[in-house]
Formats: sequence, structure tokens, C-alpha cells
Amino acid sequence: MGEMRLLFTILLVVFTGAPLLYGQTQITSVDEDEETELEKNHELSIGAGLKTNGFEIFVEKGKILDRKNTRLFQVDFISIRHPKEVKQKPVDFYQISGLLDNQKDYYFGKQNGFFAFRFGYGRKKMIADKADKSGVRVSIKYLGGVSLGLLKPYYLEYIDSIYRTNDRTVFEFKNDKYREGVNDDKFLNNRAITSASGFSHGLDEIEPVPGVYGKFGLNFDWAANNEFVTALEAGVEGQLYYKKVPIMINSMNKPYFLSAYIAFQFGKRWYK
Repeated sequence: MGEMRLLFTILLVVFTGAPLLYGQTQITSVDEDEETELEKNHELSIGAGLKTNGFEIFVEKGKILDRKNTRLFQVDFISIRHPKEVKQKPVDFYQISGLLDNQKDYYFGKQNGFFAFRFGYGRKKMIADKADKSGVRVSIKYLGGVSLGLLKPYYLEYIDSIYRTNDRTVFEFKNDKYREGVNDDKFLNNRAITSASGFSHGLDEIEPVPGVYGKFGLNFDWAANNEFVTALEAGVEGQLYYKKVPIMINSMNKPYFLSAYIAFQFGKRWYK
């Protein structure tokens, strides 16, 4: 919750401060650096960002149409978290006598991890240029497209059975995903869970979940040289999938996600 408050605070500052910045950075005249910019007609950048429900990494290709407008194509990879996902430690009882020495924190009640590859098309439109080389160029940016969601089963290691043989107690462990009506008594029993399983568990069971998405933001580019892209972006986005996305077992799961985001990107512009 602390990260979400911080992100929303940043977004509030960005969106309320943009009009003031716009009033102070109106386009005046075309200098030598701006003339060089007009010769550029392509840009390519990479970036990463935080969302109120996850993170993203992306590659963005732009076709510079004129001084103010750039046509964009973006490919990104995102991870989405449910608000109820909270990591917790396995019960200390199972660490006695060196029985387990490599326990990992886990998400109690989590059924699936959800990721997505997204392919978007949109525009970036400049609303305020730099007053000088040390200034900031402000643009509005909007994208929309298709999203290929990937639902990956979440695996836990738990104690499957305990029995005695030859005067000693034997623990049998199992890595498993949630199976309704089959392993509820173990998967949803924090006294039986010993660790989160490795990420490789469930990779061969990934289920595609197609959908669509759209995003809108403000882009602040402060690169001193117009041959480069150095920008901070903040905005909001929405995603809609064809069915409910089952991330948690005993919590409400929805087919849509709304979030705010903040991202950093850097890259290069050139003539082609």
C-alpha cells in the first residue's frame, strides 16, 4: 500500500504541474539544435516502469511525422499482482533439526501468476517544447492494442504426509499447484506449507488469455541533445480480458485491471 500511495502522489504532482510547465515552456523560435531535430524521422527507446499493480519493461519505436507528432509502436512485458498478494514466511517449526534449510517466502492463497505481452499502436503529441537545452519537452501520449495474457500456475512445496518407520518420523514433501477439492487442506494450510516452489514449476502449463488494453500519459523528455531520448512518463491504463483472471483463490478476481504507472525510458533519434 505504501508503494501505491507514493505512485499516486507522484502522478498527482505530475498532472497538476504540467499546466504550469506548459505555460513556462512555449515554443518560441527554431534554433540550430531544433533544426537538427527536424531532420530526424525515427526514434527507438527502451524503458521500465512501476505500476500500482506490478511492473513493466518495454521497447518503443517511433516515426517522427513532424515537429509535434510522432507515431508509436510499443511492445511491452508486464507482470500483474492482485491487491491481496502478500508474502509471508513459512512456519518456523519446520526449520528444526535442519529439516529444511532453503525455505522461500510465499504468497498464501495465490493460485496463478499473471503476465502479458502487449502490442500497442499510438501517438505522442508535443504540447510544450524546451525553453532552452536544459529544459523539458512535455508531450501527451496514448496507446492501445492487443494483450496476450499468460496465466501460470503458482506452485508451493508442502508436507504431503508424515509417518513413522523404524522409530523415526518421515516427512514427505510435494511441489504442487492448487487443485480445488483435492489439496485444499494442504495448499491453504500455512502449517503445512514449507516454501514457495521455483519459478520453473508450471512453465509447461501456461494458459493464454487474450485481451485488449489502452494507456494515456504525460511524457517529460529532458535530454540535452535532441539526438537522444531521456524521458520520464506517468499515466493511467486499463486492460480487459475475455474472462476473469484467477490470481487468488479466496478473493474476487476480475477480467479487467486499472492502474497508474510511472516509467523511465532512454534511446536515440536518427534520420533514415
